[in-house]
Amino acid sequence: MIWQIKEVKKCLENIPKLGSILRSQYLVSGKFPIIDQGQDFIAGYTNDKSLVFLDCLPVIIFGDHTRALKFIDFPFAVGADGTQILKPDNDFDSKFFYYMLLSLDLSSRGYARHFKLLKESQIPIPPLKTQKEIVEKLDKKFIKLRETKHLQEQAFADTEKILSQTLNEIFEDGKKKYKTTNLGEVAILVRGPFGGSLKKEIFVSKGNCVYEQGNVIDNDIENFRYFITPQKFEEMKRFKVSAGDVLMSCSGTIGKFIIIPEKFTKGIINQALLKITPKNTITVEYLKYALQDYLAISTTHIKGAAIKNIASVKELKQFKISLPPIKDQKEIVKKFDTLSEKLQTLKELQKSQLDDFKKLEKAYLREAFNGELV
Repeated sequence: MIWQIKEVKKCLENIPKLGSILRSQYLVSGKFPIIDQGQDFIAGYTNDKSLVFLDCLPVIIFGDHTRALKFIDFPFAVGADGTQILKPDNDFDSKFFYYMLLSLDLSSRGYARHFKLLKESQIPIPPLKTQKEIVEKLDKKFIKLRETKHLQEQAFADTEKILSQTLNEIFEDGKKKYKTTNLGEVAILVRGPFGGSLKKEIFVSKGNCVYEQGNVIDNDIENFRYFITPQKFEEMKRFKVSAGDVLMSCSGTIGKFIIIPEKFTKGIINQALLKITPKNTITVEYLKYALQDYLAISTTHIKGAAIKNIASVKELKQFKISLPPIKDQKEIVKKFDTLSEKLQTLKELQKSQLDDFKKLEKAYLREAFNGELV
């Protein structure tokens, strides 16, 4: 059977604009869910009914930057820039339209916008009866697939917890065997500069680099976006990076670490990073694991309902850690490193299996839109 073909942009109805909610205004709980372009299905909540979509449901949410697609059939508010709300015209069953968009292969432009690519994509329009038959069959396949995928995701999450649980057990046991001390006694903690210290107008094309949160999260200390003059570097030398420092992400994505090696690029940290410099009574590797233990067991260090942040460096300095002799610290680190390597191998296997679920989803969609389900 030959199906009519149209561009996506010619298949859409206009949706009234009610305004969007800034990420900083997301609530942890509330009356109405906020849907945005992020990978999480529900990003937060609001109590502002004036921003809630009620009458145009169901709709499809498309992430202009992320390419994420979500089928929404309940009242919601839209959050953050880049969240597109799509409603197909009367030629389409809404769920079929969602599956159809899900089947498209939109090439990634990184964090650039993708909605133009989506709108220019061409899609088939089967008769409504055929659309509903396809949706019924796809729903059954996807329910089974997603149940299995959920179990695999849970296994992945449990693997993530093993290291933190083991860290806590060994550090708690260490407090019984060794002397304890405050973190601030064995390391110097410096939060990156706040305020107008690093306004964009001070950046230059070449000079001393600025370490950002992305460098830590991506474990990349070779590529930098911003630079400052040597004169500005001297003014801000309190924030300079040195070999043996631990850099920790401390805004939004909290608790990612890198240890600065002997060969590194001279620079300073920005406001989203915390620099921890060990004293001679603690090894940098043991210090890093102690920080991971702290972040795993403490919630008081975090503030902010939507964008998480380190609440108090002063409080972090008071964190009690066991302080074995250097020789014992190295043995403990060796155990953690071995366990970490094994868990990383397991996580890579689990991630590969999760990627296989995505491939299977695509295979089901290709089957459906090649006309093999009807």
